[in-house]
Amino acid sequence: MIKPGALYGLTMPLCIAGEFTGAACYFGPYHIFTRDGIYVGMVMRDGRSGGLGPDITASEVVTGQLLKPDGMNRYFLLAGDQDGRVTEILGLDTVKRLAGGKYVHSEEFAALAAKAQQEYQAMLAKGRRLEIVRGKASLESSGYVGKLLDENRGFKARAAYDEKNLYVLYDVSSPHDLVNEISDIKIIFKGGNCLDIQMATDPAADPQRKAPAPGDLRLLVTRQNGKPVAVLFRPKVRDVKGEAIVLSSPTGKESFDSIQAVENVGLDLAKTGDGFTALVTIPLEVIGWLPKPGSEVKMDLGYIFGNASGNQAAARIYWANVSFSAGVTHDIPNESRIEPDQWGVAVVE
Repeated sequence: MIKPGALYGLTMPLCIAGEFTGAACYFGPYHIFTRDGIYVGMVMRDGRSGGLGPDITASEVVTGQLLKPDGMNRYFLLAGDQDGRVTEILGLDTVKRLAGGKYVHSEEFAALAAKAQQEYQAMLAKGRRLEIVRGKASLESSGYVGKLLDENRGFKARAAYDEKNLYVLYDVSSPHDLVNEISDIKIIFKGGNCLDIQMATDPAADPQRKAPAPGDLRLLVTRQNGKPVAVLFRPKVRDVKGEAIVLSSPTGKESFDSIQAVENVGLDLAKTGDGFTALVTIPLEVIGWLPKPGSEVKMDLGYIFGNASGNQAAARIYWANVSFSAGVTHDIPNESRIEPDQWGVAVVE
């Protein structure tokens, strides 16, 4: 997807408007620069993101003109395909040059930049909502969430439901198959190559909670010896009996009331050019969730990348969660941690 600063597929210049110029992008966005080449911003969005509206040109974009009418301090984009439209770009009149000076790079500044970037990515992720569409057949045309780790690894995921199941369709880019060799299901995440589905099934739980509550769960799905394996992690279970399962290391510990293998979770796998697609079928009775049309559900979808044999996790990425723990692959408590305050929001169709 084209984002601000991602100059993929540029097609045509946008002429000159005052101190600004720009370029059209084949996929829909228009990038704006100062006349001497400093990047300013992006208008319109990638047409592949779905839907129609005033911010979608809906074509292979080879048109567009940036305009500042004589006598006005206002800027407009003239663009369209099946239509013609005039879009005012607000804020260009406030763009100012920064004063020159000296910048000294330090570890302190690097840490500040990393923290700011993490907060920014978290804000963006939580602003993107997943629609859980009605009916398995609606999956192919529904909107998706996901993330890229690098040019070879990433995922997209869609969700749907019916009266019996929750369906999650993954499209994973990875050099390795969905395979895992960790025999201890309590730490199956250590092998990587796992589909990671996390959600809140209790609508009455505190939406501001940081610690897991009853109904919060994590389902890891992979394959072992060519057969699907699904493991359900529940930190809190109402009226639980018996001792909790504690996963610990020198950094701390995480407690789970239940960690169990689930046999009736379905997995349909198909190879693609750069990875695979995986349709996970989760019986609603297994997770204790009752879909209610129009309701919102806190959840997150992610993927744990592993090595070719599935005995070592290499990296983790999630649609919404960008916390410290969400990136750890070498500490069991952090790798097992469920963080509901970091989840995104899904809407049930």
